[in-house]
Amino acid sequence: CTMAGKGAFPEDHPLFGFYPGTKGSPIGNRLTSNADVILALGCRFADETTSSYKQGESFDRKKTDFIQVDIEPYELGKNYRVTLPILADVRTALRQMFDLIPDSQKQDYKGSKIVEQLKQEKDEWSKQLAKQRGHTPMTISEMLAVVRDTIPRDAFVVTSAGHTQAVLFQEFPILEPGTNITSGGFSTMGFGVPASMGVSLAHPDRVVVSVEGDGSFLMTAQELATAVQYDIPIKIVLADNQGWISIRDLQIDAYGADRGYATEFAHKKDGNPSSPDFVALAKAFGCWARSCHTVDELKENMGAALNVDGPALVVVNVNREHPFSESPVYGWWDVPKPTYLD
Repeated sequence: CTMAGKGAFPEDHPLFGFYPGTKGSPIGNRLTSNADVILALGCRFADETTSSYKQGESFDRKKTDFIQVDIEPYELGKNYRVTLPILADVRTALRQMFDLIPDSQKQDYKGSKIVEQLKQEKDEWSKQLAKQRGHTPMTISEMLAVVRDTIPRDAFVVTSAGHTQAVLFQEFPILEPGTNITSGGFSTMGFGVPASMGVSLAHPDRVVVSVEGDGSFLMTAQELATAVQYDIPIKIVLADNQGWISIRDLQIDAYGADRGYATEFAHKKDGNPSSPDFVALAKAFGCWARSCHTVDELKENMGAALNVDGPALVVVNVNREHPFSESPVYGWWDVPKPTYLD
């Protein structure tokens, strides 16, 4: 799955293999880079999914045959040579493909060597994720684990830009199709709050959770007034790390620990990290709000927020120290430092 396609396949299914690309996983990159044939359904093969097109990193265009299905003719073969381009609506094409497979060729995946290997790799991946947890303050990874355990299976989860989007894409299980809403493409900041309201208005009987970083939230925080005014029951989980920390970490990863520049919310006089009082801000709009610093507090406040008949904000103090502030990178991203500078 790509970031936009996350959740199209249930992520607790035995055949789910996570994601390829820069912010993907070792499992996803192994599966796609070693595949004989890849069926791409509405996939643009953008730079993050393909590890900036680095040969063999996420895809091996020398040995893999690509079958690409897309309703937009411009996308077919745009970024990768395609063995078989199919101009069609994905839903229609899949139905016709399924009809072409005779019952005699359908296989039971249970007990196969591929599934067993996938299970072993998932177990190893779970151990790697565990290393991202148990820190003080908690990491975004640990925050998201609590959120997943708290919200319903069919809850909508909305993300904007930054580490919250990256970590959620990488490790947060989306269990029902269509419940992952994210700002793909240019990955715009400030998407979470207004997008969550739109989702909630379209699905008033479902839980809608917006997972935001503080930098992104500040772009559209004033829309809490709209949520309160129209009693739109969105639940916002705000990861507060006092800055545009995803940009700072990108600066550090590319240029060194002393190169984080103009990306932290800190007082000029003493350099101490600082954020607005988000709880007071939300309450000023008439929105229910709580803050938490521990996993137990987060569990308690998530449960309380879900029982609020209206919008609610849960502010979580998360780890801002590099590298615990970011997600592991398993692919390649040719940004911002081009390969010719290596």
